[in-house]
Formats: sequence, structure tokens, C-alpha cells
Amino acid sequence: MLELPITLRVPRADEMPDRPDIDELLERRREANIQPGYTLQPNHTPQLPYTFTAAINVNNAQLWDLFLALAALFPAKASAVYNEASEESLTTNLHPTDYILKHYARYKTELVQDCTLEFGLLSNTREALTELNVSACKYVKFWGNDLPAFTAVMKTFGLQLCRHLDFADEFPKIIVPLRRLVPGTTPPVQVVEHFDRAFNVERGDFY
Repeated sequence: MLELPITLRVPRADEMPDRPDIDELLERRREANIQPGYTLQPNHTPQLPYTFTAAINVNNAQLWDLFLALAALFPAKASAVYNEASEESLTTNLHPTDYILKHYARYKTELVQDCTLEFGLLSNTREALTELNVSACKYVKFWGNDLPAFTAVMKTFGLQLCRHLDFADEFPKIIVPLRRLVPGTTPPVQVVEHFDRAFNVERGDFY
């Protein structure tokens, strides 16, 4: 089974809203193929400059290192993409990729464990699109063009290509606040505020 973030767990039947299909939903979750690995899909939209997209389940203890390995496939400048999961993701102007990663690293624990935060990187030019996104439930989505480099990263982390995978956000779940489990961690709103300052974001420009 996949190692999930400590803030995410499967609900008990008595924690679910009363609905006639509750037993069926929980049974589907028990039988789901939520395992380490990745799926690949070719791009069928030629107007968009990427060749494949991948969805990746990785054990939570490896998530940060995988994120850094995939971030190494980006050019020298990129946009930061982040927000609280209840809000639409915000995409910043271009910054040095290393600068973005430096500020993300300050909140490594929150980004990989707090299921109310999403984060990633984006490089979008006329010639090539590369995008990396860590979802609220902490699986990874990647869009790119260099398939050999991508598969080399997957091999490094022992992740196998799978015909089918399920992902934690497809099923009922309970999200526990990270600060309840890890005292002293930073609340999501303060993490987002730090990123806004670091990346010169004025919220009125985006909403």
C-alpha cells in the first residue's frame, strides 16, 4: 500500500454522511489500487506544446525528493504555482527556479504533509510546456516533453509504469489539520502569505 500523508485517512462508516451507498463507497476504497507507481498518457492536443502527462503515486516520505528531482527538469526560470486547496491555484510571474525551490524548502513539512496546500512549478513557452503539480492529497501530476529524462527519475525512485492506478482524492477521506499532529508547524494561510511576499504577488492582480 501507498504511504499517505499523516493528515489523511480513510473514514469510518460512522464518520460519513448518511447515504444509501456508503458501504459501497468504502468497499471501493478498500479495493482501490492506491499503490506507488505512475501512469502515462500521450498528448492528443497538438496545440499544447507537451508530449505526455503522468500521474504519480509516491510514498509520502519520498515526495519532497521526487519533487526536487522533477524540478531539475525545468529551465532556469519558471512560475511558482500554489494555494490553499479550497482556492484556485495561483500562478506567479517568472522567477529563478532555484529561488522558488529555496522558498518552498522553508515549508517542506507543510507542503508534503498538509492536505490543505497544493504547490508546483510551471514553464510555458511557445516551444515547450513543463508543469509539475503536487495535489492536496499529495500525489504528483507532471506534463513534459523529455520522456527519457522523466522515466529515469521514475526508475531512481523505484516507481513502475502501471496501466491503472487509483488516487486518494477519488474516494471518501478525512483530513486532519497538520498542527494537531505536528505542533509548531505553520498554518496554511501563513505559508501562502509567505509565498505571496517572496514572489511579489498582489492578490488583487489575480482575483
